Amino acid sequence: MFMDNITVSIGDLRLPVMRFVSIISYPKMPTEFQFTPLEGVFGLAPPLKMIDPCKASPLVSIMSIVDHPIVTITQYSVSVGDSNLGKLTFGAENYDDCVDEYDYVPLAEEGQWSVKILSVKVDDSKLNITLSPMLKIMDQALYMYGPKAQLDELAKMLGAVVPDDVGDFYLLNQTACDNMDEMPKITIRFGEEGKDTSKTVLKPEHYMEVSPIGECRLLFMTNEVMQYDNDYWVMGQQFLVNRCVSVHFRKGRMGFAQGREIDETDSQTEISEDDQNTDLNDVVNKFEDVRIKQFIGM
Repeated sequence: MFMDNITVSIGDLRLPVMRFVSIISYPKMPTEFQFTPLEGVFGLAPPLKMIDPCKASPLVSIMSIVDHPIVTITQYSVSVGDSNLGKLTFGAENYDDCVDEYDYVPLAEEGQWSVKILSVKVDDSKLNITLSPMLKIMDQALYMYGPKAQLDELAKMLGAVVPDDVGDFYLLNQTACDNMDEMPKITIRFGEEGKDTSKTVLKPEHYMEVSPIGECRLLFMTNEVMQYDNDYWVMGQQFLVNRCVSVHFRKGRMGFAQGREIDETDSQTEISEDDQNTDLNDVVNKFEDVRIKQFIGM
């Protein structure tokens, strides 16, 4: 999987037109790079342990020299034709595109971007069916996937029709897409009960769409479509849109933060013409605060 024509930023230094590649088979790769598998999200699988960076994969080498062994993925779009699909941040969380603090929970497995799943709610109503034990993020997946029985219950709670064929989409009445802002939110809670937990909220625009042929459909599909393991809810690129996900390689934890809305402003009130003449130094200081947070990994 190639990601062409991306821009790498190191502080204020921007390196345009860089090429990244995710490798799952490397029989001819130099032996010094074969200790840690280059797999997982964008080839960024958390290593089984932080081994000697001189005898590890390029990723482990990078993690050994950045200020904090953190990788953050931010995705803006799933469209292949877009020139700005997202951002990959090494050494810090991304506070330019996401708000609030990152909620971290322990990774459920070594070498995977996975966490334990605790509950799924539609507004205040929890799915009654027993859930799969883990949620996993996969960049190769486009939609969001889960075991059929669990998705069937979720779809019914959202008012969708359960298809006869496991390869078909869950369809909604057209009025649901016409009034998308009235549809419920889906809250997924994960982590370890009684310890560290986190949650992510899927708004209607995150989990449903009007298809190219005009159908109102959910962006969930069954694991059987992709032959995924039913021990997981697999979150693909649709899940990553407008969301920041970080992995702390040394602590073995995954963090989540909500993306900024496109039209979001620092103040919820209208900015008057007089307020627009704010002292330039105040503006510079605000940006500097964000930079400092990124640098120290707050």
